[in-house]
Amino acid sequence: MRKLLSKLVITFMMLAAPAWAAKPSFSVYHFVDLAAAASVLTVQQPATGGKRVTFDSATLYCENACVVTLERDGTAATTTAAVEVTLDETINTAPTATAFSTSNVGAGTTISVYRLAAGVTFTIDISNIKMSGNGTTKNISLRTASTTGEIARTLVWVED
Repeated sequence: MRKLLSKLVITFMMLAAPAWAAKPSFSVYHFVDLAAAASVLTVQQPATGGKRVTFDSATLYCENACVVTLERDGTAATTTAAVEVTLDETINTAPTATAFSTSNVGAGTTISVYRLAAGVTFTIDISNIKMSGNGTTKNISLRTASTTGEIARTLVWVED
């Protein structure tokens, strides 16, 4: 009986361990008031030391009707660095992926195009999008077509 109980406890601990090990999650938010201009928000892998990135969600808002394109793997962004926020304050780590607001990332492969009505906030489940390995051309971008008015975008991801 003791052996069985020990085996059950060990099995439970092995199965539950991944749930106990919290993965660092991050968010980047970008707000801009455009005047007949386009804007891009990008999260990209570093040249070296990249971790596996699993995206969670993208949230979009346009004051006026707008078109937003979700892209991956454009030429590397180099400006303008954005501030990433750690979502779990108990995990004291910085992301290895870098975020860029008003990004100069080159056009990537289109994943999807979203046409938003004026004043609508729209959240997209992008949990099936992942990046791993090194290379600054491994990136995800939310690109707005030229528009006028307020634009807000958020990307949320987990690194492990």
